[in-house]
Amino acid sequence: MAKIKKYSKNFLSLFIVILTLISMCCIGGFSAGAVNPYHIDTTKTGSIEFWKYEMEDDAINNATTPGDGEIKGLPSGATPLEGVEFTIYQIYTKAQLADFFKEDGKELPKPTEAEAMVASVPANRVQKNTTDSNGYIKFENLELGIYYVKETFSPSQVRQQTAPFVIAVPSTNAAGTDWLYDLTVQPKNQTKYTTITLHKTAISTDTSKNGTDLAGFTFSLEEKITTINSETGVTTDTWTPVATTGSVGTTGGTAPTGATWTTGANGKFTIDHLATKRTYRFKEVSATDKQYIVDSTVYYEFTVNADGTVTYNSENFKNTEPAADNTLEVTNETPEVHKSVSTDKVNWMQDVTQDINKTVYWKVSADIPEIVSKLKTYKIIDTLSKGLTYNDLEVYVEADGEAISKNDYTVTVNREPAGETVITVDVTNKTTLAGHKVCDVILTTTLNEDAVIGGDNPNEAKLVYTNDVDTDSTFDKDTETPEAHTGGYTWYKKSSDMNAPLANAKFKVYRSEADAISNTNAIEFLKGTDGKYYMTKDGEGDAVVVSNEDGYVTVQGLMYGTNGDKSSEGSTDYWVVETEAPVGYNLLQAPFKITVTATSHNYAQNANVDVINTPKASFPLTGSQAAMLFGVGGAAVIGIGAIVFLKRRKSDSKCEEK
Repeated sequence: MAKIKKYSKNFLSLFIVILTLISMCCIGGFSAGAVNPYHIDTTKTGSIEFWKYEMEDDAINNATTPGDGEIKGLPSGATPLEGVEFTIYQIYTKAQLADFFKEDGKELPKPTEAEAMVASVPANRVQKNTTDSNGYIKFENLELGIYYVKETFSPSQVRQQTAPFVIAVPSTNAAGTDWLYDLTVQPKNQTKYTTITLHKTAISTDTSKNGTDLAGFTFSLEEKITTINSETGVTTDTWTPVATTGSVGTTGGTAPTGATWTTGANGKFTIDHLATKRTYRFKEVSATDKQYIVDSTVYYEFTVNADGTVTYNSENFKNTEPAADNTLEVTNETPEVHKSVSTDKVNWMQDVTQDINKTVYWKVSADIPEIVSKLKTYKIIDTLSKGLTYNDLEVYVEADGEAISKNDYTVTVNREPAGETVITVDVTNKTTLAGHKVCDVILTTTLNEDAVIGGDNPNEAKLVYTNDVDTDSTFDKDTETPEAHTGGYTWYKKSSDMNAPLANAKFKVYRSEADAISNTNAIEFLKGTDGKYYMTKDGEGDAVVVSNEDGYVTVQGLMYGTNGDKSSEGSTDYWVVETEAPVGYNLLQAPFKITVTATSHNYAQNANVDVINTPKASFPLTGSQAAMLFGVGGAAVIGIGAIVFLKRRKSDSKCEEK
């Protein structure tokens, strides 16, 4: 009986050995002949290729087809995903495969179990690779075995990574009829992208511009990349251009070019498919409307959060936080400049009237940009017409009326060949303007003898400023063109008897009839080389004007109308007194009125006053000449009488003798 048990035990052991050898033949292929296709060919190597794609939240919920190691078409809504790193760990070798594929073999370890084994896997059984732009990588010439696959790095927009998994190389095909040595895996990532809109508007003190949409402004988009030095642990941030799809505003603008976008007619462009969990920044690079200041030293930095919302990292945006639709508001400033004129430095307007040789003030008011300290150029250039003489200027900041130190600006005065005077005020110390709103330049001038009579004597000005920070690019912005005007009057002196011109009649001109009657405050003039009389300052001329040989008197440089009237508008009355009439003519007994207008200096164009003098009446002659004539006549009469008397006496005497 003991022998039977012994033989039975030996037989069972022999049977197990035979089964083991048969199993090894099937798996290891020890036979010299062809391997049964249903058995694993351990002489081969394997591979795992990955086709990595991403799907956004909604799409991924509908893509639930499990993989089986064979290539399949991509599900709807899937796109290749670049930059995903996979690491594979060979947790069981080829020699250990038999433990999993025999009749009572072990089950493949769960991912959590495999994760626990990673630390003990030798480095030579670990491989890493990263997907290319097609989302593709391939691990080749793999020793057969059991592998643990893990997604070890993914782009920031990935909200849900592919779960780690365990795979056997080889694996049974989908039909269960063969072994797959070259496996294809198509893992998907759940990703989140967002859409942002940049809206560009104007800042200006001109209400017609302020807040308006700005088209043609180009921005670049960069992404922050943070790297860590593995040896020192020091992190370094670099910025790299981002190119993505997008669109401009509803009309106009240009399509994205590389990593730049340009605002459309509505001042906007939209960027879609912008990856989440990343930090970006916009930088303005150019503008088509050159009056607006481009500051390429400023960055508009923001972070796209995991949920697709945006957080500002910069105070340079217009709005304190993005709108609910991720609209980022940015602005550009354009400084305005205005020009006005005054005769009293109090009331400023566009048109004034003034006497020649009297003072006219001009004010240039230029906006001070918020970033004035960054500007290379900020200057005001004023051009006086020929009829204006430059005297002096002052520079103020209007915010508190504070005069700017003359050390902070330079003044250059140039006389042009045509007679204009160009004054340039160059603010060299821009920081003196910082924090203020307006820079005022007030010029003092005199209306001179070259002034246009009855027309505009304009004063042009412009603001020249840097329009692209850190460059020499500038923009000239012109002001309005205010003007000062002055007038004149021509009257004609003639005789009443012969209707002929009378020369050398003398007159005085007064601003009121009362002054004319009382002979006070007569206006003084200087006679020009053209024979006309130009008003001058009191004490510097003569109050008497004289008719010329043609009988005309022209006085010029008299204001007319009121301040605020254009040069073609308004009139002013003056009174004239004849102080000495031509010889043989009567002096005028009362002042006469003249009305100065834009054209009254031109006698031919107006129904101007004709001043008529009448001849004096004839009287009996008196005085020394008359007495002499009377004496001569009397003597003649006496002489004749004496002769007659003597002749009579002589005749009577003869008669008596007779």
